[in-house]
Amino acid sequence: MPVPFTFSQITSAQRRTLIAAALGWMLDAFDVMLYALVLAHIIRDLGMSKATAGGLGTLTLLASGIGGVLFGFIADRIGRKRALMLSILTYSALSLLDWPLQ
Repeated sequence: MPVPFTFSQITSAQRRTLIAAALGWMLDAFDVMLYALVLAHIIRDLGMSKATAGGLGTLTLLASGIGGVLFGFIADRIGRKRALMLSILTYSALSLLDWPLQ
């Protein structure tokens, strides 16, 4: 059975990669965590039912998973940099649909 290694035994490049991945995951999950933290206030202020609030949380997680798979596939085809630019452009364009409502 292999002996597990410690954080001090990895190379500096591996350490930077691990830290970058952890920070990326933290920023990626920030919106879901924020929603969970303010959920009680959202329900009260917007007069939502608990079922609606739960449905929105579920929709958020489903959309995140679908988007991750879709843009992962796109990244395999056209490269990570272009896929990231496309995902930002898509998010920005879809955000404009909400603009007249504000």
